[in-house]
Amino acid sequence: MRRISLFTVAAFVAIATCFTSVSPVQAATKTVYIFNTTLATNKGLGFCSTDQSKGCIDSVFVDGVQLTQVTSQMTADYTIAGGVYSTPCRFLETTATSCEAPYMVVYPKGGISAKPTGYQVLGEVTINFRRQPGEDPTARVGTVISNGAIQSFTPAAPGVRDIATIVVKPTLTQNYGVGASSCAGWSPAIELCDIGEKATYASANRLVAFLLPGFRNSVVPPDDLLDGCVRSADGSGCIVNVFDPASFGGFMDTDASVFGLASTDRLTGAAQLKIAGPHFQMDEYETVSTPRSCPWSPSICAGSPPNQDWGSTISTVVKNTEPILNRSTFRAFFPAPYLMNSFGLTPAQANLTTLPVKRTTSSTDSAVVPTTTYIPVGDGLQVVTTGITFSVPTMSMSRILTVKRGSKVSTTAILKAAGVFQAKRFGTIKIATSAKNGITKSGSSFKFSKKKAITLSIRYKPSKKSAATRTLQIVVK
Repeated sequence: MRRISLFTVAAFVAIATCFTSVSPVQAATKTVYIFNTTLATNKGLGFCSTDQSKGCIDSVFVDGVQLTQVTSQMTADYTIAGGVYSTPCRFLETTATSCEAPYMVVYPKGGISAKPTGYQVLGEVTINFRRQPGEDPTARVGTVISNGAIQSFTPAAPGVRDIATIVVKPTLTQNYGVGASSCAGWSPAIELCDIGEKATYASANRLVAFLLPGFRNSVVPPDDLLDGCVRSADGSGCIVNVFDPASFGGFMDTDASVFGLASTDRLTGAAQLKIAGPHFQMDEYETVSTPRSCPWSPSICAGSPPNQDWGSTISTVVKNTEPILNRSTFRAFFPAPYLMNSFGLTPAQANLTTLPVKRTTSSTDSAVVPTTTYIPVGDGLQVVTTGITFSVPTMSMSRILTVKRGSKVSTTAILKAAGVFQAKRFGTIKIATSAKNGITKSGSSFKFSKKKAITLSIRYKPSKKSAATRTLQIVVK
């Protein structure tokens, strides 16, 4: 039975603060093999060369030891699997171009279940990745999603730096694997992952890094199409990821076994990321030693010396009497400019009231507020949600604007809270008034005269040629 969690956080991806790039000191010689997927959009993942025409790995370190590439997986200490995927993208008011989305799975010889004895063990990994060549603003590594614990992230962009540095450690994940139907790390079609009720194995010896130009811009719905392009039958081919340059330096991580592509709810502006994992952890086992009884007849055994040792039977048994619920953690870092663009908040203003994280399921209309902390970090906000379970919940993060009855609220404040302030450049934005709900307009401000919760409707243009509607939840006190 598939168990999927949908976490709405930050447009295309996100979490924590930017750090200065550090090059670990090489202490010994270790090797790495690179395995590329065969997908048509894969431009090929590899180390940088003098004639490199795409993004490439500048260097990789494991626990401070630099890895040297070899051509045989059998002789390598570590493997990097994945690719550099090409996808159409742009920023607002720019022409669509081809962005790169490097995806890397790092694991040691012996696989993700490798033990300390006889195999390499994956520790802290530092990836120095050279961005896509060129001066196009989207030729950057601006954000990261990881199936591992990100320690630091230094982004790269034209005119800033050419090499992005990601430092990440593996986390313990509960995985489900049965043949080719299982998923692990990033999955572009997470809904198709066949994930069972109980994990079949747990691992802390693999990490995933998915590098992107930025978070998705909240102004543009996630199904924006290229001009003149006819969408293919499977819904792909014409989708353009519209990124927000203000998200530069954001990233997110999770210990869930699978994550998908982050997106933005076109109606509410809520950010969302699908994550998946087994409903229960794999069973815990222990070794039990049971003394054997005398194997002879009673008359012989009766004459045996006291405390005679007849050997023992060793068996492995399930330690837990009940299934162990699988719970995951999600962290996200929002750079302050992106937080303002998408939610109209400064890091200090974000909390459970202004930017709540909720957990809902398809079987109930009620919402559960999970344990979430909001921590201003550097020039941004870190959001940490714990205790996420996989009973098909939807985790959502969207703005709630609280106003005092009778007070005036500026149009600018409303548009920023709804995440559509940037759309002013494309044309007039219309905010619906309602005498029934006590909403009236006075000059460039709006007045709310009734104490109640209101869903405000905002009509805007995500481009010069199209129109969309955004809703904003307002609580009048």
